[in-house]
Amino acid sequence: MKDIVVLKDPEIIRIVVEDTRVKILNILRIRPMTISEMAKTLGKNVSTIYRHIKKLESLGLVEVVGERRTGHQPEKIYGRTATTFLLAPDSMMENRVLSEFTRVIMDEVFHALKSMGYRVEDRRKAELLFHRLHARAVHRFDSFEEHLSWNALWRLFPLLFLLEANEEEIQELRSLITPP
Repeated sequence: MKDIVVLKDPEIIRIVVEDTRVKILNILRIRPMTISEMAKTLGKNVSTIYRHIKKLESLGLVEVVGERRTGHQPEKIYGRTATTFLLAPDSMMENRVLSEFTRVIMDEVFHALKSMGYRVEDRRKAELLFHRLHARAVHRFDSFEEHLSWNALWRLFPLLFLLEANEEEIQELRSLITPP
């Protein structure tokens, strides 16, 4: 399994961000599972999960990692092909589905900031600046081939975000989002 895969193709990203597929990839982060385990965990029927798994498998995002017998029936165990999938943000705003996915995530981000006491002066400008800085950090991972744990990535990504920003962008960000 790879540590980090950057997804760049807008069509692949559009397919991946579908709600059930996101949930499948999230639960497979915990551990590999059979289709029936995923269906039970997500409260969906087996045929729905099977259809989504086959789509994710055809894109190279999940793979069969083993087999388990339940009674006389063998059941395939599926796992992710990477610990982390980074969505390259270049095309996220150009496609309606991807734009909506980004909006939902940014709603969460700005809600969290507000809950922590931060004040956002101009959300639209802050989003555009964040998007630009995020894109630069993601691009650093395009050719990154070394092993990197999730915990290391979690620490590295914000550092890259800051290192890729210039002084004017940092000042602009500070003017758009003010601390408590």
